[in-house]
Amino acid sequence: MNAKSLLIAVKSYAKASGCSVRTVATKATGSGDTFDRLERGCDITLGRANLIVQWLHERWPEGLDWPADIQRPKTAPPKPAALHKRKAA
Repeated sequence: MNAKSLLIAVKSYAKASGCSVRTVATKATGSGDTFDRLERGCDITLGRANLIVQWLHERWPEGLDWPADIQRPKTAPPKPAALHKRKAA
């Protein structure tokens, strides 16, 4: 996966969902200019890229082909709160 393939995936999702790329950026990362920065040649962290891919995976429209050059997550990652739960004694 690279920035170009991630942008293509986001644009495909946005078009199929009827929303803007900026809206997708805001919903997926909390920052509306994430993809604007990528298009200008800036980098994002691996964690942010994985967050975007997971967000897309969970919402990908049925019938829309998943991008071949992005590995689709098999399952959702555990929620952070679940990692810290302790069993009652």
